[in-house]
Amino acid sequence: MKYLGVKLENSLRWNENTSFITGKASSRLGYILRTTPLLLPHLSDRAYKYLDRLVTEYCSTVWDRNLTATQANSIEAIQRRAARLVNNIKRTDHVTSTTKLVEDLEWETLKARSEKRRLGLFRAMHFDEVAVSIIDHLSRHPTNIGQSRKHQLQYFIPHCNTKLHQNSFFIRTAKLWNALPTGSPLLEGPPVAG
Repeated sequence: MKYLGVKLENSLRWNENTSFITGKASSRLGYILRTTPLLLPHLSDRAYKYLDRLVTEYCSTVWDRNLTATQANSIEAIQRRAARLVNNIKRTDHVTSTTKLVEDLEWETLKARSEKRRLGLFRAMHFDEVAVSIIDHLSRHPTNIGQSRKHQLQYFIPHCNTKLHQNSFFIRTAKLWNALPTGSPLLEGPPVAG
C-alpha cells in the first residue's frame, strides 16, 4: 500500500519502498545527466541535492531504521553515482573511488543525514514543538548531577524483546540522543519569546 508517497508492506521490510526510491532517484539522476551534461561541478552538485537527494531522503525517519545492509547500500549507491556525475567521471571508470569522491565533495552519507533528521524530530518531541509526545513511548532517565560525561536529558532505554521494537524510531533515536555530548545545540531548548 502506498501512503503519503511511502510504500508500506505488511512485513515492514521496506523492499517495495527501497525499489521505488532507488528507481525514482536513478531516473532523476539520469534526467540530470542527460539535460545538464556540461554543467559546472557546483551546478551539478546543486541539481543533485535539490532534484534527486530529496527523493532518497523523503520520510526516511519512518523507513530508514529497518533497512537491510543491501537496501541501505542500494540507496547510498545513488549518491555515489551522483558524485561521478558532479565530477564528470564516466561509469566505465572502475579505478576512481566513488567513496572518496563523496568525501571530497564533503557530502554526508545518507545514513548520517537521516540520523540528524531523526534527532531533530526527537528534539522537537522532547521540547513539545510537535504534537507527538515522547513520554507516551519512553521515560526520562534520572541522571546524577555528578555524571559530567552524560547530559541531563537522558531517556531510559527499555529492554526490547523483538528486533522490530529494538529498531523502532524511539529506541534507536533515544540511543543517539543519549550519546549526544553535553554541549550539543540539539539539547538546548527553543528560544523563549520575549
